[in-house]
Amino acid sequence: MPRTVLLPGAAEALAAVRAGGDRVVVVSAKHPPAVHLVLAQVGVEADGVVGGLFGAAKAEAIRAEGVRVYLGDHPGDMTGALAAGAVAVGVLTGPHDAAALRAAGADVVLGSVADLPAWLAGEARSA
Repeated sequence: MPRTVLLPGAAEALAAVRAGGDRVVVVSAKHPPAVHLVLAQVGVEADGVVGGLFGAAKAEAIRAEGVRVYLGDHPGDMTGALAAGAVAVGVLTGPHDAAALRAAGADVVLGSVADLPAWLAGEARSA
């Protein structure tokens, strides 16, 4: 995993999630040991990690972990979030554009992970 780097704003996004009283849970299509290797490489400690799931198959883990907001950069992430009843937040960090994420059901699309804290703060004010 030598080429894996933490996305700009990711540390602040994770801090914002925890500051709001929520947990950081990673639900990934990657093989579970690879998920742990990537997190260790970038220095992220998750409160829950589930690997080996893609698309709607992510829903069971998202529900089981109590995830209310699921952030992802792939249409399959949006499918999994929606199937779990979570808010599907698309982020433009991967190869898919806003139109593809919206077509997959994204409730909101952010330009980068760095935009998550402000969005979360806005959600807290509107709740």
